Amino acid sequence: MSGEGSKTLVRADRRRTLLTPQEQNAADLLLKGESQTDAYLTAGYAPEADRAEASKMASDFFHRAKIMAYIAKVMARASEIAAVTRASLTEELEEARKLAIAALQAGPAVSATMGKAKLHGLDVNKHEIGGPGGEPLKPAVEIHIVDHRPADAVLAKDVPE
Repeated sequence: MSGEGSKTLVRADRRRTLLTPQEQNAADLLLKGESQTDAYLTAGYAPEADRAEASKMASDFFHRAKIMAYIAKVMARASEIAAVTRASLTEELEEARKLAIAALQAGPAVSATMGKAKLHGLDVNKHEIGGPGGEPLKPAVEIHIVDHRPADAVLAKDVPE
């Protein structure tokens, strides 16, 4: 099929996939976190319907193919924009390292290298557990039990017969 007939089909198909401003508003409200019913009502649909009826109408509305396609498209685009991966961060750190080396800046180059090491779990912080020179740690709190009885009274009671 070619010529004018195919152009008409393309225009008709495009009209089926384009959202009206009201439809887009409802979908955008849903994407921003509104419930289906609240998004549907806030966009101006079914102002006279009770909540249960509006809920059913909203469910039907958001299950329409062009509405679902729009929501999926927006979510996919947001996902691409927000995608920060270990690989993307590694690329950025490598680019920073190369720029630092080109500018003869050893400090920033080492920082970028260390950033890559941390990102990939190669930089492990090790902490010595013990006192100076490897001696055991001293307790932070010492408890002393003091018995104020005279020594002979304590000894007399504590010594078995």
